[in-house]
Amino acid sequence: MKRKFTRGFTLIELLVVVLIIGILASIAVPQYKLAVHKARLGAYLPTIRALTEAEELFYTVNSRYAYMSERESLDISFPKECKPNPTQTWRLNCGNHVTITIFGTNTSIEEQGEPVSLGILYCYDGTYPCGERGNYNLNFRKRFLHQPEGSTDARQAGKWTAQCVDSSDTFCVKLAKSVGRSLGG
Repeated sequence: MKRKFTRGFTLIELLVVVLIIGILASIAVPQYKLAVHKARLGAYLPTIRALTEAEELFYTVNSRYAYMSERESLDISFPKECKPNPTQTWRLNCGNHVTITIFGTNTSIEEQGEPVSLGILYCYDGTYPCGERGNYNLNFRKRFLHQPEGSTDARQAGKWTAQCVDSSDTFCVKLAKSVGRSLGG
């Protein structure tokens, strides 16, 4: 009986297949990473939009914006994982990656012409609480329409802005643009 010899793959053919898989992975992994971070931030976008509307309604009734400590009077529900920061009362720590903040909500700050705004701080690595001691990667902020007289940020009123801590971080810029579209900024 004569043996039949079957030929396998050559080394070159295997290398080409591995190279193609590597190229596909190098394209897919960053897109996956972007999608994961966008989803983490996206979970809080309805909350931040509702908070913006609630603050404007509060302003209409009270002629001032609410403190973060007065969040119960804003008549919105925050996600259960959002807990008040004990040392920085203007912040709510939500999960590992997100902190919701309200800046400039007391009278003395408004009299100095500081911006009245709310925002989201975001940490890629899940640092908890995000934004503690200035450690965060991305900051979304909206300045309210009713800026104090003479405010330097009056021209930015009503707009969402995004700021990456490391301005050369292209991943942060992509994430900021992607989420910014969802916020309408």
